[in-house]
Amino acid sequence: MRRALLLMGIWAAFFGGALVAGLTMAYLSTWMLLLPMVILLAMALNKTPEQMLATEHAQPA
Repeated sequence: MRRALLLMGIWAAFFGGALVAGLTMAYLSTWMLLLPMVILLAMALNKTPEQMLATEHAQPA
């Protein structure tokens, strides 16, 4: 019985998260890609010129 309750709690959390994500999608769909874009921009600006040259001239294995 304990396992069944634990499993029921896990599935309830999964479906609850899916429901919340579905409801907020209508309101936040415009801003959805803002965080990944900021992260990629920060990673691109964090590279030094030496790192950029090393990746451009890297030989394939």
